Amino acid sequence: MKLFVLVAITMAAFATNSVLNRIGVAHYGMDSMAFAAIRVIAGAATLWALVLARQGARPVIWNRQRLAGATALAVYMIGFSWAYISLGAGLGALILFGVLQVAIFGWAVWEQQKVPVLRWLGAVIALIGLCVLLWPTGAAAVPLGGTIAMIAAAVGWAVYTLLGRAETDALGATAVNFLLCVPFWWAARSRWRVVGASRQWAR
Repeated sequence: MKLFVLVAITMAAFATNSVLNRIGVAHYGMDSMAFAAIRVIAGAATLWALVLARQGARPVIWNRQRLAGATALAVYMIGFSWAYISLGAGLGALILFGVLQVAIFGWAVWEQQKVPVLRWLGAVIALIGLCVLLWPTGAAAVPLGGTIAMIAAAVGWAVYTLLGRAETDALGATAVNFLLCVPFWWAARSRWRVVGASRQWAR
């Protein structure tokens, strides 16, 4: 029962994340990169406050693992924010979780892990659900740009999750990943402005 409650709280938090992102970038016209920046900077500040408040050694700031984690986190954050410009909250969440399940399951198969029957069933259901969701055409078709961005976000999340298996200090690693993610956001935001300016000039 305890596990069920914890999973339910976690899934509710994930769903709220999608709803808030959609409200911010679609209903209130907030710049998607600005929204991602708020999430990254606020996350980094909160996590580092927790790191500094605890006892023990400070986490390593820079190595290959940190760079890989920050890159995966940036792909997730940027793709997630871009996607909700055109995707509805529910549709985006379905694509995100469906691709995430398939990606992580595919990696388990690639590593030749022993996969129970129920996990095979869950992966097949997720894959079928994605196919059904993305199959419609015409007026019912999902926005291509938003879909690609959300798929990228899901892959980033999957990579981040898989990298986390090797971590011995979850809080410290996450705090550093968020901190290093800030420059990625800045580069993406600058690129976004250049592209936007070019399109505006072309008009």
